[in-house]
Amino acid sequence: MIIGILGQMRSGKTTLARAILAEYDSRFIQGAKIYSFAEALRQECAELLWPNQNAQTARGWWTTLESQFKSEVRPLLQAVGQAKRRFNDADYWVNALALTIPADEEHLAIIDDVRHENEARWILENGGIIIRLHADRETLIKRGASEERLAHYSETAMIQRSQVEKEYAHRCLAMRTTGLSTSGVFKGLRRFIEELIWGEE
Repeated sequence: MIIGILGQMRSGKTTLARAILAEYDSRFIQGAKIYSFAEALRQECAELLWPNQNAQTARGWWTTLESQFKSEVRPLLQAVGQAKRRFNDADYWVNALALTIPADEEHLAIIDDVRHENEARWILENGGIIIRLHADRETLIKRGASEERLAHYSETAMIQRSQVEKEYAHRCLAMRTTGLSTSGVFKGLRRFIEELIWGEE
């Protein structure tokens, strides 16, 4: 089963993903795990910067670099990500992630960085659900977003409800997170999630 979480930066995607993981990990035989479309991107950027290192070492160095210079490395992530989508294959990152997720109903995959319609479409066409999180601009900035980053294409591509969300409306839900705690957001979504996973509760 796949749960995709969509929303602008600081809307609460990763926080919600962690709450879902904590709640449902033990209810799936193969457990649950948080995935990211950007993981393959980070790995490729790491290997680009340190081509003579093995993949694991390069990825570790990237984590250190990103933790210390997040604003400086973000443009590299965005440039490589968009270039692969535009000049290689629009589904490049979708296909990369798909290879890492077990095709198994006994495993829960939680994807916390859905930003493009083709990503949402892949999740929905593979029987998953989409949760769209909203927060007003003032709240996003208070939580650490910047006007510049919120204006980037990767943050604006899915502000409006997409065609695929309309096609699969019964498996998509939007939730406003402004003024809500993590437990409040999860409480508001719990019934929707469980009805679509198990058809009950």
